[in-house]
Amino acid sequence: MLFAVMLFFPACTAVAQPGTPGKGKRILIAYYSLKGEKKTKKGMMVLPQGFTEQVAMKIQEYTGGDMCHIENKKPYPETYRELKETAKAEWKSGERPELKPLPVNVNDYDVVFLGFPIWFGTFPPAMFTFLQQHDLSSQIIVPFSTSGATVWGHTLEILHRQYPNAVILEGLDLRSLKVKKSDRKIRRWLKKIHIDTVRRQDHSCNK
Repeated sequence: MLFAVMLFFPACTAVAQPGTPGKGKRILIAYYSLKGEKKTKKGMMVLPQGFTEQVAMKIQEYTGGDMCHIENKKPYPETYRELKETAKAEWKSGERPELKPLPVNVNDYDVVFLGFPIWFGTFPPAMFTFLQQHDLSSQIIVPFSTSGATVWGHTLEILHRQYPNAVILEGLDLRSLKVKKSDRKIRRWLKKIHIDTVRRQDHSCNK
């Protein structure tokens, strides 16, 4: 997505065995995504929904999980240039922006899909805040990301370091411009990690 850097790290994630997450588990799809102007290989685009949110909605459709949008308390500018300048300043300073409270308790879920764009070869600053605020050690974590070119960057390495005892399943990384036609790839991935058929949840979380 934004600010992609060509960094490559091995995906040291577990492959689920049959029935590991399994049917009947409570699933949360927690994602960070921004709408507005995006700079892509095809030029500038204005999105009503960010690329990562589009993937999250597809995952929700196939899993029936609850969706939660991780959001900055102070919104970023929607213009690309202003957003890039603000995010770059945060990245350089190590700032961890404050987030809006989530309307659910993350620890009520068995499986947490964690979605994010790749910025500067790593997580957006707000995702670092989220990881620091929530202990996912007892959950099954399923990462997914969007980017312009970078494959995961440092993100998987950071996840394993943050939650050394957690079960982190094989994630899905998608190029931003291929998200719209990614349904088949998402279904294959969900089947591979054995979260392809789960019952719909009774609780919902506002996006």
